[in-house]
Amino acid sequence: MSRAIVTGQHGAKLWAVGRYMVVQIDCNELDPKAKYEMFTSTREHAKETPIKKMILEELVRRLSFDKKLQELNIQLAAAEVKQSDDKDNTIASLIKKYLKAAGISFEQLTRKVEKWTEVEEEQEVRAARREREEPLPIEAVEPPTFVRWRFTGTSVKLYPGQRYSFVFETDAAPSYWNPADQTASKIKVLAHRISYVGAGEMKGGRVRCHFECPQSAVVGAKGYIQVQLDFTTEASKTHRLPVEVVPKPKPRYHPPGDTTQADDKGDAKKLIKIKVRKKDFSEVEIPILQPIPVKQADPAWNTLGWPHDPSRVGFSIRSLNGKIQLYYNVEFPPFLDLRHRMSKKSLETEFVSRYELKLVIHTMFTLNYDFVDEEEFVEEQRKRVRNLLCATAESLALATKSELEIESRLKSEDGTPLETAVAANLQAAAASAKESAISAADAGAIAMAK
Repeated sequence: MSRAIVTGQHGAKLWAVGRYMVVQIDCNELDPKAKYEMFTSTREHAKETPIKKMILEELVRRLSFDKKLQELNIQLAAAEVKQSDDKDNTIASLIKKYLKAAGISFEQLTRKVEKWTEVEEEQEVRAARREREEPLPIEAVEPPTFVRWRFTGTSVKLYPGQRYSFVFETDAAPSYWNPADQTASKIKVLAHRISYVGAGEMKGGRVRCHFECPQSAVVGAKGYIQVQLDFTTEASKTHRLPVEVVPKPKPRYHPPGDTTQADDKGDAKKLIKIKVRKKDFSEVEIPILQPIPVKQADPAWNTLGWPHDPSRVGFSIRSLNGKIQLYYNVEFPPFLDLRHRMSKKSLETEFVSRYELKLVIHTMFTLNYDFVDEEEFVEEQRKRVRNLLCATAESLALATKSELEIESRLKSEDGTPLETAVAANLQAAAASAKESAISAADAGAIAMAK
C-alpha cells in the first residue's frame, strides 16, 4: 500500500506521524468471492477493483477522524521545523542560506578583508661554505685532445648507500656527448663496483655524472669510474679514477642548537627558523541585530513615540548613539492573529523566531539603501512611513506562516530543503524591503523639500 494514502494531500493528510505508521488491514473475514476479486491467484498483491477502493476510502476516513493521530501529527510536524537555541548563529546561518537560495547577492552584507599574520617557520638551507669561482668554458677543438675527471685527489672514497656526483671535462664538441643513449654517444661513462645512474647535458665542455654505492657493497672493495672518448676509428682517450668502499663515517659533532646535517651527496644543510608574513583572508561576520519586542505597557512604547493604536505601528528602525536598533510591536493585530493560528499547530515559538529573522533581513536590506529614521519627519510624513512599515510587517508575518506550513509538509514528504521551497517568499520580502526603503527615502525628500 502506498504511503501517500496516509501522508498525502488526497489521503489522510497525516504527513508527519504517517512516516512512523504501519497500517495493517485484516482481510480474513472477507467472503470467498470478495477475496477472489481482491487478490491475485499468487496472493502477491491486491487487484485494482472497487472492493480495494472501498476499503482504502474507509481507511482514509477513519484515520482522518482519529483525534489522537491528529494531535501526534501536529506535535511531530512542529518538532521537525524547530531550530536550535543558539539564536545568533541560527540567524546568521539562515540569512546566508536564504539569500543564496533566493539568488540575492550578499556581498554588501559580508566582505573579505586583507589580513597579514607573522608566523615562525623552519626552512632547510645550505650551510655556509666557500664560494667557488665558476671555471671558464673549454673551447672545443677537432679532433679533441683530452678527457679527464675533474678531481684533485688520487682516489674516490664512498660508503655503502652513498650517492655522489663527479664532473668530467673535455675539449670535444657537445655533439660527442649523448646522455640519453650511451651506445650512440662517442663519450662513454663506465663504473665498476659502484653504479652509474645518469648524467646531465654538456655545458662549457663539462658534464656532471651521478653515481651510487650499493648498500650491498663490501667495505674494502675497490673499483673505478672511467670516462672514454672515441674520436676516430680505433682511437680513444680514457681517464680512470679509482674508487674504494669505506665504512660510513660517524656523524660530526654539532654544538647545541646547530642543525647542520650532510645529505647523501655530502652537501651540508641545516634548519633555521625565520619569521614569515603570510596573507590571510578572513570573512567578516554578518552583523546581527537583536529584535527588541515592545508591548504597549512597556516604557519603550512612549519613548519611541508610537501611537496608542497598536494597529498603526508594526516596527521601527532607530539609530541610537550611532548603533542601529530594531523594535517591533508584539501587539500588532496581524502578527497576533497569525501567532494564535500557529499556536494551534504547536508552532507559536517557532513562528515568533522566524518572524524576527525576517525583520532582521528586512532591516539589513533597508540599510543597503538610504536609511531614514522616522523621527526626522514631521507628523504627516511620519504616518506615511509607519503605514509602509505596517504593510511590510504584515507581509513578513504572512510569509513566516506560509514558510512554516510549507516546511512541515516538505520535510515529511520529500525532504526538499527549506531554503529552496521559500526562495520565492524571500524574493518578495526583499522586494518589499527595497520598496519600503525607497518609499521612505522619497517621503524624507518630500519633507525636506517642504
